[in-house]
Amino acid sequence: MDFQQLECLIEVCKYNSFTRAANALFLSQSSISKNIAALEQELGISLLERTRHRVSPTKAGVYLAREAQRIVGEMSGAAEHAKQIASGKMGFLKIGVSDELDLNGLLPGFLSSFSRNFPEIEISISIHSYKELDNLILGGSLDVAFGPCRSVAGQCQDGLGSVLINRATPRLYYSCDHKNAGKDHVTAEDFCNDTYIALRNRFSKTLPMLKSVGIVFRNVIYVDSLQAMKLYVEANQGVTVLGESYSIINSTKVKSVLVNGVSEVGTDMIFKCAPSNESTILFRGELEKYLDRKRK
Repeated sequence: MDFQQLECLIEVCKYNSFTRAANALFLSQSSISKNIAALEQELGISLLERTRHRVSPTKAGVYLAREAQRIVGEMSGAAEHAKQIASGKMGFLKIGVSDELDLNGLLPGFLSSFSRNFPEIEISISIHSYKELDNLILGGSLDVAFGPCRSVAGQCQDGLGSVLINRATPRLYYSCDHKNAGKDHVTAEDFCNDTYIALRNRFSKTLPMLKSVGIVFRNVIYVDSLQAMKLYVEANQGVTVLGESYSIINSTKVKSVLVNGVSEVGTDMIFKCAPSNESTILFRGELEKYLDRKRK
C-alpha cells in the first residue's frame, strides 16, 4: 500500500469515475486502474464494483477511502510542517536581553512584527547580565541576544557574530536643577568633579574613557537599576553618561550634553555564526531587513 494507490482510491470514490479521477491526478486511466487493482490484490478484498458504464466503491472501499483521506491529509500536513521547520518558520527561539538595556521603540516594534509574520515560532525572552550573553549563546541556552555594542563591552568571543542595532555619541545627563542648567553654553567638561552615578557590575570602560578626554569625577555612586540612576540624576545627586537608547533621556527633569572625543555606544544583536536552530537564521535576516527599512 503506497501513497499513490491511496490517492487513486480517494479520487475514484469521490467521482465514481476512472476518467475524472485520472484528470484530477494528472494520470492515465490505465495507471489509475493498475494502482487500485494492485491495492485490492495486496489486501485480498474488492474495493470497487465495476460495471460497463459506472464504477462505485464497496463498503470496504468507502471505509478505506475515508481513512485514506485522513492519512493523506495528515501526511501532507506533516510534510508542510517539516518544510516550515527546515525553513525556520516553525520552532522555538530563545532571546536574551542585557539587563542594562532599555529597549523602548525599535526592538519591541520588530519583535511584534516578527511574531505577526511568523506565528508558528514560539519566542521566549529572558534577562541576563551582559557578561553572560556570549557563553549562553555558545552553550545553546540562548539563540540570540541583545546587549551593549561588543567593542565597548569587550565581549568578542570566536564563533559569534553580531548585527549593529544602533550607535550614538554618549551624552552626559544632569538635573534641570544643576548649577550648570541655566548656562547658555555647556560642555561635558563643565561637570568635572561632580558625583558620577554608575550601574553596578556594568562594563568598566566608561570612566577610563571619560578620563582620557579630561573628564574626571569627584566620586562614584553605584546603583542597581536604570530607574535608580534616573532618580539620582533627577534629584541632582549626580550625573551620568549613557547612550541615547536609555529611558532617562525622556525625563522632563533631565538635560544632556554630548561627550565629544569618545567612541560611540549602542546596542548589538549577538548570534552563533553556525546556528543549529534554523529560526535563528530567519530571525537575523528579518531583523536586518527591518533595520534597513528604518534607516532609509
